[in-house]
Amino acid sequence: MQNNRMLPAPPPPAHSRLNLIKWTLGCTGLGMLTFTGLTMVALIVTPIVFRSLDPEIQYKIVKRLPFMASFQPTQPYKYLPTIAATNANAIALLSTPLSTRPPGRVAVISAQSSGQAVGLAAGGQGGALPTESTQTPQDNHLPTPILATVTPLLGPVDANPTPVIGETPQPTPTYVPTPTNIPVPRSFHSTNFHLVSQDWNSCGPANLTQALQYYGWKGDQKEAQAYLKPNREDRNVSPWQMVDFVNYKTGVKALWRVAGDMELVKKLVSQRFAVILEAGYDVPGQGWMGHYATITGYDDDSSVLYWLDTNQSDPNTAGVREKMADFDARWQQFNRLYIVVYSKDREGELAGILGPDADLTYNAHHALSVARTEASAHPNNQYAWFNVGSSYTLLGQYKEAAYAFDQASSVGSGLPFRILWYQFTPYEAYYNVGNYSQVIALTQTSSAYVEETFYWRGLAEAALGKTAQAIEDFRRALKFNPNFTLAADKLAQVQNGNYTPPIVAQAK
Repeated sequence: MQNNRMLPAPPPPAHSRLNLIKWTLGCTGLGMLTFTGLTMVALIVTPIVFRSLDPEIQYKIVKRLPFMASFQPTQPYKYLPTIAATNANAIALLSTPLSTRPPGRVAVISAQSSGQAVGLAAGGQGGALPTESTQTPQDNHLPTPILATVTPLLGPVDANPTPVIGETPQPTPTYVPTPTNIPVPRSFHSTNFHLVSQDWNSCGPANLTQALQYYGWKGDQKEAQAYLKPNREDRNVSPWQMVDFVNYKTGVKALWRVAGDMELVKKLVSQRFAVILEAGYDVPGQGWMGHYATITGYDDDSSVLYWLDTNQSDPNTAGVREKMADFDARWQQFNRLYIVVYSKDREGELAGILGPDADLTYNAHHALSVARTEASAHPNNQYAWFNVGSSYTLLGQYKEAAYAFDQASSVGSGLPFRILWYQFTPYEAYYNVGNYSQVIALTQTSSAYVEETFYWRGLAEAALGKTAQAIEDFRRALKFNPNFTLAADKLAQVQNGNYTPPIVAQAK
């Protein structure tokens, strides 16, 4: 029988095997080269494209792809540059006698003007104090003070009067506030506030919405945002802007003051006033920032404060529980600024709780006294010195303020660069003593997403005769925030030739 098994195929010729190896090696090399090229292009192009995106989009991408954080821009500053070494002029401030002025004829809790009157310093913590009475008769005689009739609220009160939304605030009669002794319970915790989780960079509008809704306001965070920060990337909403929004856009009222303390906070909160504090806040992975906190309660027995953190997302949260001493250390970083939101019918009660601090000038002197005491006790505390400068700025004593800011930059662990996102008193002080180059230098450390950066640089440029640059910066401020009327006013002055610097720069 014949064997029909198939014979094996003959091996390919040697030259065919060689060609196959060559093709394999060539394709592998080409693939590696292509991969390397694409990787290099990605490493070069991806950071450029990523950094060109708005910070909000960058933030969202990093949350999903954490490795992309390595492509984020590196901040050129962690702390503000040192301005000067410790100087005798600053030290002498602590022993200079304080001028005093008792509260007198003042519009203690009237609607606090627009930014033009309050000035633009320290996120509302500075600026020469506004003219305090719109009620002065033509003959310049002082009006007879109207003494506040204050009835202390004893015990729990749950009434939250519903305001008339959209009513234009009217001037408030002036009076001498009489301090009221209000019994403060050892603990209090309101359950009538509801957490508003903030949108991107919307700490101010979110906290203000929490406070306004407590009084029955029907608006929401987006309505507050639309006025307070029309540009979503705006890094800061200042206290004076928040107060203006309340006084002119809602039927509720508000004021801001500095030099608060925990006893005052407890009085206000236990009497059911809405209280917002501004404090420093360390964000994991990002460093120091400013943050608002709506206070909901306290407990003396455990020495804790309760506050709503708009960075949280749980709407049922009872609030952050933090030791009062720890919060106070962060609060000091903003000169212990507080905003009180209140209904019109309780104005007298609020004046009684604030006492002489209802007067803006008295309050500035009070803040200066506190800051000087803390700087004396802790001479390496940069925030105490910063508060000395901010308080002198509030009083329009700019030379003294500049000395204090010099000192603040040269002691302790340094001032975080983001402090100029929120507090603008250094700009104001250096500008008003004619140190325009220092103003411009400081603006280089701040963010392009803060309209005040452009505003103060524009002022310094105008003072130096750099008219074109000043006009450009004022326009940039207005493009960023069209409601920033201070920039509009200065732009008009420069364009019309009516601008006058505080001190004429010396020709070099």
